[in-house]
Amino acid sequence: MLAQRRAEEVLEAAAALPEALRAPLRHVVTEGARVERAVAAMQAGGFQEFGRLMFESHASLRGDLGVSCRELDELVEACRAGGAAGARLTGAGFGGCVVALCRPHGREALKAHLEARYYRGRPRPAGIPEYLIEAVPAPGAGLAGA
Repeated sequence: MLAQRRAEEVLEAAAALPEALRAPLRHVVTEGARVERAVAAMQAGGFQEFGRLMFESHASLRGDLGVSCRELDELVEACRAGGAAGARLTGAGFGGCVVALCRPHGREALKAHLEARYYRGRPRPAGIPEYLIEAVPAPGAGLAGA
């Protein structure tokens, strides 16, 4: 894929940069290539591949960009252990939320696993009764009649 080749070229050119600059650049460049692969996976019906790319993205957000935290990393791993095809932090990081991918028939089991293995015994945010929110993918916004 073109984005993957470009990513490799950019990373090779950036080899002389100090790691403090190279790591965030590596995330941005490899995330762009992952997005291209994720689009291809979605178009091909590659549910498992798309999920794998989500886990890979989280690892890069954690390791190269440094925007995850222990709790988010634990939640992503709990999603993996609970049967999610993929999971990654979303939003601003440094706390925040995780989005997890699972088949409709697996959502109740995943939610039960997260409740038992991650949320039980942790303080709940005051005023936020729903900390597990289900979302169903849908087409994006567009012009009417287009």
